[in-house]
Amino acid sequence: MSDCDGPFPMRQLILVGFLQAQNCTNLASSWRHPQSRTDSCSPDFYSHIGRVLEEGKFHLGFFDDRLSMPDMYGRNHAHTVEHGIRCVKLDAVTVLTVLGMATERLGLGATYSTSYYEPFHVARVFATLDLMTGGRAAWNVVTSLNDGEAQNMGRDGGNRPRPALRPPRRIHGNRARALGTHGKTMPSFKTKRRACSPSRTRFIASIIKAAISVRADRSPCHARREATQ
Repeated sequence: MSDCDGPFPMRQLILVGFLQAQNCTNLASSWRHPQSRTDSCSPDFYSHIGRVLEEGKFHLGFFDDRLSMPDMYGRNHAHTVEHGIRCVKLDAVTVLTVLGMATERLGLGATYSTSYYEPFHVARVFATLDLMTGGRAAWNVVTSLNDGEAQNMGRDGGNRPRPALRPPRRIHGNRARALGTHGKTMPSFKTKRRACSPSRTRFIASIIKAAISVRADRSPCHARREATQ
């Protein structure tokens, strides 16, 4: 009898490990367990997590992110600093690189805010991660909402930047421009005799063009024009 026979055919589960790049899991007191590791700032800690997820047939290891310390009690992060729990999260994409080097098939996902990171920067970061890990990168598109995040980025809570309009479409286009791929393969630099081959010239020009186009897209005039369309 095959797996598809009978009234209850087999179905495949998609397993995602929801992770924290910090000294505890979603259960804030987990660090106090006698068997909890205390080296959450070491590469071996995250390499081990990646290998466990892959051996357990998980499809994706995913890190959420927050650009400020928790200040849930009276909008004051003093309690967080005092106890040191969930105080600072490591950079999620850097940690994903460690997981990627320790695994072969595990998907690698992370939260990355469109409120404070420019489209060109996001495109290059995730395109690089995707290339360096053989096509395993995933991006969780979010906008930031905490006042502490705005303050960390040099803005008060009432002066939060407007999220980029239609960020996934814009960043998908900038991914190709940032790495000179234009939706295809990386440019070939096989002509070693030339100091600057045509493909390399186009590659450099595409980066400059991408940066200029993003600045134009984010201008107030352009934002008003898109908002009226």
